[in-house]
Amino acid sequence: MKKNIIIGVTSIVLAFGAIIGLAKVCAPKSDVSQEAATTQTKAKTKKINKTKKKQTKKVDNGALYRPYSDPKDLRKAGTWKKKSEPKKYPKIKPYEKDLTLRVSLKGNRTYLLRKGKVLYTMLSTGGIYKKGKSLTPTGTFRIQNGRGDSFFNYNLGEGAN
Repeated sequence: MKKNIIIGVTSIVLAFGAIIGLAKVCAPKSDVSQEAATTQTKAKTKKINKTKKKQTKKVDNGALYRPYSDPKDLRKAGTWKKKSEPKKYPKIKPYEKDLTLRVSLKGNRTYLLRKGKVLYTMLSTGGIYKKGKSLTPTGTFRIQNGRGDSFFNYNLGEGAN
Protein backbone atom coordinates (compact mmCIF):
# COMPACT_ATOMS: atom_id res chain seq x y z
CA MET A 1 0.00 0.00 0.00
CA LYS A 2 2.82 2.38 0.85
CA LYS A 3 4.29 1.52 -2.50
CA ASN A 4 1.07 2.52 -4.28
CA ILE A 5 0.92 5.84 -2.37
CA ILE A 6 4.54 6.65 -3.23
CA ILE A 7 3.93 5.79 -6.90
CA GLY A 8 0.73 7.91 -6.93
CA VAL A 9 2.41 10.92 -5.28
CA THR A 10 5.41 10.63 -7.61
CA SER A 11 3.08 10.47 -10.63
CA ILE A 12 1.21 13.56 -9.45
CA VAL A 13 4.48 15.48 -8.86
CA LEU A 14 5.79 14.51 -12.31
CA ALA A 15 2.49 15.43 -13.98
CA PHE A 16 2.49 18.74 -12.14
CA GLY A 17 6.07 19.41 -13.23
CA ALA A 18 5.18 18.61 -16.81
CA ILE A 19 2.16 20.94 -16.69
CA ILE A 20 4.24 23.78 -15.23
CA GLY A 21 6.98 23.25 -17.85
CA LEU A 22 4.41 23.29 -20.64
CA ALA A 23 2.82 26.41 -19.21
CA LYS A 24 6.19 28.22 -19.21
CA VAL A 25 6.81 27.31 -22.83
CA CYS A 26 3.30 28.16 -24.04
CA ALA A 27 2.55 31.22 -21.89
CA PRO A 28 3.00 34.71 -23.39
CA LYS A 29 6.24 36.41 -22.39
CA SER A 30 6.18 38.90 -19.55
CA ASP A 31 6.83 42.59 -20.27
CA VAL A 32 10.41 42.30 -19.03
CA SER A 33 11.25 39.32 -21.23
CA GLN A 34 9.41 40.88 -24.20
CA GLU A 35 11.48 44.07 -23.81
CA ALA A 36 14.66 42.02 -23.68
CA ALA A 37 13.65 40.11 -26.81
CA THR A 38 12.69 43.36 -28.59
CA THR A 39 16.02 44.96 -27.63
CA GLN A 40 17.91 41.93 -28.95
CA THR A 41 15.92 42.01 -32.19
CA LYS A 42 16.56 45.75 -32.64
CA ALA A 43 20.28 45.26 -32.00
CA LYS A 44 20.42 42.47 -34.58
CA THR A 45 18.50 44.61 -37.09
CA LYS A 46 20.88 47.55 -36.57
CA LYS A 47 23.86 45.28 -37.08
CA ILE A 48 22.36 43.88 -40.30
CA ASN A 49 21.53 47.41 -41.56
CA LYS A 50 25.08 48.62 -40.84
CA THR A 51 26.45 45.67 -42.77
CA LYS A 52 24.12 46.41 -45.70
CA LYS A 53 25.13 50.09 -45.68
CA LYS A 54 28.81 49.15 -45.77
CA GLN A 55 28.16 46.80 -48.67
CA THR A 56 26.04 49.40 -50.47
CA LYS A 57 28.76 52.03 -50.23
CA LYS A 58 31.23 49.70 -51.91
CA VAL A 59 28.94 48.84 -54.83
CA ASP A 60 29.12 51.12 -57.87
CA ASN A 61 25.84 50.65 -59.73
CA GLY A 62 27.07 52.70 -62.70
CA ALA A 63 29.76 50.08 -63.34
CA LEU A 64 27.03 47.79 -64.67
CA TYR A 65 26.48 50.23 -67.54
CA ARG A 66 30.11 50.78 -68.56
CA PRO A 67 31.05 48.91 -71.72
CA TYR A 68 34.79 49.22 -70.96
CA SER A 69 36.71 48.81 -67.72
CA ASP A 70 38.02 51.98 -66.08
CA PRO A 71 41.74 52.69 -66.26
CA LYS A 72 43.50 52.21 -62.92
CA ASP A 73 44.55 55.86 -62.73
CA LEU A 74 41.08 57.33 -63.47
CA ARG A 75 40.29 60.18 -61.06
CA LYS A 76 37.34 60.02 -58.67
CA ALA A 77 33.98 61.28 -59.85
CA GLY A 78 33.47 64.92 -58.91
CA THR A 79 36.98 66.09 -59.80
CA TRP A 80 35.74 67.98 -62.84
CA LYS A 81 38.39 70.72 -62.61
CA LYS A 82 41.11 68.21 -63.58
CA LYS A 83 41.56 65.83 -66.49
CA SER A 84 39.82 62.49 -65.98
CA GLU A 85 43.08 60.63 -66.52
CA PRO A 86 46.41 62.08 -65.40
CA LYS A 87 48.12 60.95 -68.62
CA LYS A 88 48.46 63.27 -71.61
CA TYR A 89 45.54 63.65 -73.97
CA PRO A 90 45.93 61.38 -76.99
CA LYS A 91 47.31 62.94 -80.17
CA ILE A 92 44.65 63.19 -82.83
CA LYS A 93 45.34 64.03 -86.43
CA PRO A 94 43.10 66.64 -88.04
CA TYR A 95 40.31 65.03 -90.04
CA GLU A 96 41.10 61.57 -88.65
CA LYS A 97 38.21 59.32 -89.68
CA ASP A 98 38.68 56.31 -87.41
CA LEU A 99 37.70 58.14 -84.21
CA THR A 100 34.50 57.53 -82.28
CA LEU A 101 33.08 58.98 -79.09
CA ARG A 102 30.93 56.54 -77.13
CA VAL A 103 28.88 57.85 -74.21
CA SER A 104 27.51 55.68 -71.42
CA LEU A 105 24.67 57.75 -69.94
CA LYS A 106 24.02 55.51 -66.94
CA GLY A 107 27.71 54.65 -66.55
CA ASN A 108 28.72 58.34 -66.57
CA ARG A 109 31.65 57.84 -68.90
CA THR A 110 32.64 59.13 -72.33
CA TYR A 111 35.13 57.06 -74.30
CA LEU A 112 37.38 58.20 -77.15
CA LEU A 113 38.00 55.22 -79.44
CA ARG A 114 40.23 54.64 -82.42
CA LYS A 115 39.24 51.58 -84.46
CA GLY A 116 37.30 50.26 -81.47
CA LYS A 117 40.18 50.59 -78.97
CA VAL A 118 39.78 52.98 -76.01
CA LEU A 119 42.32 55.82 -76.20
CA TYR A 120 40.96 57.92 -73.35
CA THR A 121 38.21 57.64 -70.74
CA MET A 122 36.46 60.77 -69.51
CA LEU A 123 34.18 61.18 -66.52
CA SER A 124 30.85 62.61 -67.62
CA THR A 125 27.28 62.97 -66.45
CA GLY A 126 24.39 61.36 -68.26
CA GLY A 127 21.97 64.17 -67.50
CA ILE A 128 18.48 64.10 -66.03
CA TYR A 129 16.38 60.94 -65.83
CA LYS A 130 12.60 61.01 -65.63
CA LYS A 131 10.65 57.80 -65.12
CA GLY A 132 13.84 55.81 -65.74
CA LYS A 133 14.50 57.43 -69.13
CA SER A 134 17.28 59.88 -69.90
CA LEU A 135 16.33 63.25 -71.34
CA THR A 136 19.67 63.28 -73.17
CA PRO A 137 19.17 62.52 -76.88
CA THR A 138 20.64 59.19 -77.94
CA GLY A 139 21.76 57.89 -81.29
CA THR A 140 24.66 58.12 -83.70
CA PHE A 141 25.72 61.63 -84.63
CA ARG A 142 28.39 62.92 -87.00
CA ILE A 143 30.36 66.11 -86.56
CA GLN A 144 30.02 68.36 -89.59
CA ASN A 145 32.71 70.69 -90.87
CA GLY A 146 32.26 74.42 -90.45
CA ARG A 147 30.37 74.32 -87.18
CA GLY A 148 32.84 76.46 -85.26
CA ASP A 149 35.32 75.99 -82.46
CA SER A 150 32.91 76.56 -79.58
CA PHE A 151 29.25 76.62 -78.61
CA PHE A 152 27.17 78.36 -75.96
CA ASN A 153 23.66 77.59 -74.70
CA TYR A 154 22.12 80.84 -73.43
CA ASN A 155 19.20 79.06 -71.72
CA LEU A 156 21.54 77.01 -69.57
CA GLY A 157 24.36 79.54 -69.40
CA GLU A 158 26.83 76.82 -70.42
CA GLY A 159 29.23 76.26 -73.26
CA ALA A 160 32.51 74.72 -74.33
CA ASN A 161 35.37 75.06 -76.76
